[in-house]
Amino acid sequence: MTKNEAGKAVLVTGASSGIGHASALMLAEHGFRVFAAARSTGKLRDHAARGAGRITPIALDVTSAGSIAAAMQAVKESGDQLYGLVNNAGISVTGPVEETSVDDWRRQFETNVFGVVAMTQAVLPAMRAAHEGRIVNVGSVAGRIVAPFMGAYGSSKHALEGLTDALRREVKPFGLKVSLIRPG
Repeated sequence: MTKNEAGKAVLVTGASSGIGHASALMLAEHGFRVFAAARSTGKLRDHAARGAGRITPIALDVTSAGSIAAAMQAVKESGDQLYGLVNNAGISVTGPVEETSVDDWRRQFETNVFGVVAMTQAVLPAMRAAHEGRIVNVGSVAGRIVAPFMGAYGSSKHALEGLTDALRREVKPFGLKVSLIRPG
């Protein structure tokens, strides 16, 4: 998000710590109205205090359709038009491919890939109608180069790369922008 987009509303998933936490605070400092989302709002209390009235904590589990619907309703009830989405929520399942359970692989993809798809699908209709918006997907360098014992995580981030490439081209005609960030 850029300073000239300031004053617009942005939803940041996984905002309780790390990149999501820093992103929410930085966006608020640059004038954005921020909805800082996490599974537990307890970790988000300092956001509201530090966000100069620009940060609203909301409960959100990106793996739950009901939670996504409730979060989107909270944004709608605020009266703010959602301009941006930072898909940052994620988990890291580690271990050798041979020994990592298929259930753990599913949990990894449910959060890091399908959660991004669900959130993106939730915001796109309004963004498309407004003919503006930006989606930022937080990937990882592990989406390109995967270290041993990081197969599940790296695979999910590699899938996010493909998803982002497709989405970028699909929404460009509607005036929407999609970016991928590769920390690490």
